Amino acid sequence: MASANYRLIVEDDFDRWMHCVGTAFAIEPEGRERMPAFYKRFQLDWTVGADIDGEVGSTVTTIPLDMFMEGRVVPFGAVTAVTCLPEYRRQGHVGKLLKMTLELMRERGQHVGALYTPHAPLYRRYGWEICSDQVNHEFSSKQFRLRPGSAEGRLIPAGYERWQDFEPVYRRYAEGRNGEIVRNKQFWFMAFQGGFEFKPGISYLWESPTGDFEGFLLVREQGGTGPGEGNQLNVRHLVALTPDAQRGLLQAVLSFDLCDKIRWHCGPEDPVLDLIDEPLHVDREIGWKHFLRIVNVPGAFAQRPAYSSGTVVVEVIDPVCPWNEGTWEMTAAEGSFAVESTATKPDLKLDANALAQVFAGFRKPSELARVGRAELSAGDPVRIDEFFRMRYQPYTHDFY
Repeated sequence: MASANYRLIVEDDFDRWMHCVGTAFAIEPEGRERMPAFYKRFQLDWTVGADIDGEVGSTVTTIPLDMFMEGRVVPFGAVTAVTCLPEYRRQGHVGKLLKMTLELMRERGQHVGALYTPHAPLYRRYGWEICSDQVNHEFSSKQFRLRPGSAEGRLIPAGYERWQDFEPVYRRYAEGRNGEIVRNKQFWFMAFQGGFEFKPGISYLWESPTGDFEGFLLVREQGGTGPGEGNQLNVRHLVALTPDAQRGLLQAVLSFDLCDKIRWHCGPEDPVLDLIDEPLHVDREIGWKHFLRIVNVPGAFAQRPAYSSGTVVVEVIDPVCPWNEGTWEMTAAEGSFAVESTATKPDLKLDANALAQVFAGFRKPSELARVGRAELSAGDPVRIDEFFRMRYQPYTHDFY
C-alpha cells in the first residue's frame, strides 16, 4: 500500500483534482474541457485529498448548502466528487477521507451530511443511509388526456437568464417541504442544465390572469436511444402553486407530440397522476434518492422541527463519529428539540444509519424495530413514532 498524507487540497492540486474527477466518473474529453470552469466555483478548502507518493490520488468534496425542513433551514454538507484513481483503490483512502470529512463538517457546524451514490454498502459503513424515495414514471403522451377541466393562465417561455423569476415560486413551494435545498444562482444553473449533464432543455413559467407567477416547468427533449425509437421527454421539475398551474403545466407536458415516451422522476407525494384520465397505463417504479448522515446529534435535532411534546431517551451507536455515541435525552416543546447527554435508561436504541432515517422522517422507529434495526423499550411505540414524525416525506429535486 502506497503511503499517503490526508489534507486539504491547495491551488497547485487543482489539475490533479480534475484528473481524479474525470477518471473516476469516466468523463469524456468534451466534458473534461468544461469541468474546470464549473469546479472553479468550488472553494479549495471544501475538498480533502489523499496525497499518495507526492500526488493527489483520491478526493472528497463537501459543498456547504442549506435544506428546507418544513419551515426550518438546516445547514448541511453535500458530499460530492468522491474519487480514487484505479491504481490506489481498495487501500482505504476513501474511508479515511470520509472520516476526515465528517470531522471537518463537525468543526464547521454542518450537523448533517448528504450525498448520492450507487454504492450503498460503502457509505453505510460510515453512517450514511437512504433517506428518501423517488418515483420514476414512464408513459406515452399519445395515450393520455387530462380529466375534464380548464386552466386559467398562460405559459411563458423563460430560460436561465430569468432564474430570479423562478426563485420565488420555487421558494414558496419548497420552504414548507422536507429536504428541498435552498437554491443559489449556481444551483439554478444546474437545475436548468440537468445537474451535471450540462444539457439545457426547455423551460416555462406559468402566469396567472393577474400577472403572478404560480408555477414553472423544466423539461428536456432528446432523440431516441435506438433504431426506430422516437423522441423522449424528460421532465426535470414541475412546480405548481395552484390547481390552474398544475393543470396548465401538465397539459404542456402532454403536448410534446413528437415524443413517444415521457420520463418523469419526482417525489412520492407529487400529484403526477391525479389529473390524468388513464393513470393505470403509467409504468411506475420506486427508486432511491439521497442519503443522509447525522454528523452531530444535538446540533442536528436542534435545527429540526418537532410536532409533538415530551421526552424520549435515545441511545446512539456510532463508532465512526464517537462524539455521537452514548445516551441522549431529547425533549420536544414549542416546535423544537433540545438534546442533552443523560445516564437514563433509553426508550430507543439504534445506530447512526437508522438515526438518519428517523431524523429525516423517512422511517418510523417502530418500523425499524420490526426489522431488527432498532430496539424499543416496553413503552408506547406509538408515542415514540409520534415524537419524531414529519408532515412530508423527504425528497429533493437537486443533485450535487
